[in-house]
Amino acid sequence: MINSQDPEESGQNASPESGSGTLSRYNVKTWNTEAADFQFPEITGDDAYFDANSNRPERGICFSGGGTVSIALIAGYLNALEELGLIPEIGYISGVSGGTWGTAAYMYNPQNDPNSLLGSHYSDPADIPASVLESTADGTLARATCNCPIVTEILAYESLRFNKTWMLSVPQRQVYTMAIGAMFMRPFGVDSPAFDADNPQIKWRKFFTTTGQQAEKIAGRNKMEVEAFMTLNADRPFYIMNTTLLAKPQKKGSLTNVYPFEFTPLYAGRISSELTDVVEGGQKIGGAYVEPFGFNSTADSDTDSKGFVKASNLYRFELQQPVGTSGSALGKEAQSGDARILDIFFPNFKYWNPTDSNLENNVLKSTNYDFGDGGIIENTGVAPLLARQVKYIAVFISEMSYYPPVNGGDFHIDTSEFGWKQKVFGYNQIAVLFGGKLIDADAMDPKKQSNGDTENFVNVIWIEDTVNRQVFDNTILDGETTATTMLDEVIARLKQVDDGPTSVDLVLNVVDNPLFGIKAYFNVQIKLTIVGSSTNWTDNLTGDVKTAFDNSTHGLGGFPNVQVFHQNKGKLIQLNEAQANLLGNLAYWNIKQQAEVYQNLLTGHPFK
Repeated sequence: MINSQDPEESGQNASPESGSGTLSRYNVKTWNTEAADFQFPEITGDDAYFDANSNRPERGICFSGGGTVSIALIAGYLNALEELGLIPEIGYISGVSGGTWGTAAYMYNPQNDPNSLLGSHYSDPADIPASVLESTADGTLARATCNCPIVTEILAYESLRFNKTWMLSVPQRQVYTMAIGAMFMRPFGVDSPAFDADNPQIKWRKFFTTTGQQAEKIAGRNKMEVEAFMTLNADRPFYIMNTTLLAKPQKKGSLTNVYPFEFTPLYAGRISSELTDVVEGGQKIGGAYVEPFGFNSTADSDTDSKGFVKASNLYRFELQQPVGTSGSALGKEAQSGDARILDIFFPNFKYWNPTDSNLENNVLKSTNYDFGDGGIIENTGVAPLLARQVKYIAVFISEMSYYPPVNGGDFHIDTSEFGWKQKVFGYNQIAVLFGGKLIDADAMDPKKQSNGDTENFVNVIWIEDTVNRQVFDNTILDGETTATTMLDEVIARLKQVDDGPTSVDLVLNVVDNPLFGIKAYFNVQIKLTIVGSSTNWTDNLTGDVKTAFDNSTHGLGGFPNVQVFHQNKGKLIQLNEAQANLLGNLAYWNIKQQAEVYQNLLTGHPFK
């Protein structure tokens, strides 16, 4: 339920333009991303996040979607990277869906105490204590994954709207993101709207940006106090939170008019405006960035000669909104009927484009759009790093995967297996990157598609992608390989890793993709890690933990194939203690087993 204790009394209502229901007016900086001289603002210019001589922008990591499963894994991954001293070497963290849920507190928690947040219970499998089966440590990400009654939280926030005092203070389309903030940000001191039961007045919290210096610049030209902003923790990579803008008209099952959309501490928007000519109403989408504190506002002017726009808003655009939006896959559950009433709570933001020529009375057109989970269009988070031509990338995928013969080969799936559709999704999110055929799980009816063995085994139904999401060249360049395509090669290599960690080192060429604003470049170093069964890990478990695995107790049947939705009876996304702790331990071990490779990659050294 809603936490009535406000963890940080300072900072709310930091200026008259507090976003507490009174109209605030802003002077918002914008960037034309299609200008001939455009360079990413974090790299160069007046707002640069990186030192001019830094090589950090060459290196990045990305965390896929996967709900609370992603959060539990991220705690282990980041713990190992911290232990190896690699975080200050990394330029970017890109998160999608649960990958954003799991990184927001790490990037912004005011204590900046990774050991407390990530937990200190990670070890080699032989040393994992039995206590991990029953409890999680206070103040950790693992604890948050075991205490996230999402439906209860959403309905609790919505109930405030029936109180006359609150009616104008809680926009319905922010209810879901508030619930996400309450579960995955506020426990770690990261600002999100909080409520005082004795004094029912919403306290709109802080804007977010990169550094204190950047906060001073924005506050100075908007007559705010610097304390109205929270900033990235020291030495953190630049942060990219991936969502999608859902333009009209929408067609069920189609990705037409679904556009990747980025939120960062410095800017929000789309680098590319290509492929948006069919948007209903003729509004241009993409090709520009705006400062996030001015997002979800109404434009009051056109863009001036210095790239600024006057805008106004009733509510602050806070970190919990892009974090919640990035992980709004629950909307799919709502649309499917599992929680249909919740659909009305999902994110809807105002959008105006500073490069749009479709003005209304010399003012930029402000239109409301639904925004959705980043994984709708690309679930690994690698695409924005490729748009920035990052050279060294570690990709962490939170779901297990099938490894079928690709591009139409015969492959049978046991549809009686718990979570088989999630493993299909795990495969598809790899295949789309290479332009490979996808598996149509929804069309695979076991009663109609039996291959003769049992009615549960069905033949894979292959489909072509409905939009071009290919980012890697699928051509084999190495004459010594027997693979037909690069995707064949990747799947074959992943399939061979049967003892774990399930990880492969790849040198790939990047192709043009206007949807993501990617321009071709060569020889990107990719370490691709997927959650997978590992005999090297499970065989070394001992004592009660080993017994729990062998007997499939404590919810460990099929581990590490832990489902994003409905893993535990009566819990939509909630994990139990054993699942959360052991996912983190497995992730930690995955990195530590190949520590030298990660050290080389994330310090900018090519694979040997």
